[in-house]
Amino acid sequence: MGGFLDGTCPEPAEFILKSTIEAEASTTKQESVMNSDYIMWRRSDRLLRGWIIGTLSEEVLGLAVGLETSATIWKVLSEYFA
Repeated sequence: MGGFLDGTCPEPAEFILKSTIEAEASTTKQESVMNSDYIMWRRSDRLLRGWIIGTLSEEVLGLAVGLETSATIWKVLSEYFA
C-alpha cells in the first residue's frame, strides 16, 4: 500500500479506448469504457484512505476533509507534522 502514498502506484486512467472491428463495413470503432485497473486502484485507495482517516484525532481530522486520495491526505499530514 505504500505505493499509493509515495506515488509509485499511480492512479490509472478512469476510462480507456476500446477498439472493435466491424467486419461488414471493414472499419474500426472506438468507444470509451471504464478501466478495470482504475476500479481496482480506486477501491484500494479508498480502503487506505479510510484507514488513515480512522487513525486521526478530531483535532487533525479537519486536514483530511475534502481530500480525494490517500496520497493527498498523506502529503498534507506529512507537511503538517514536518
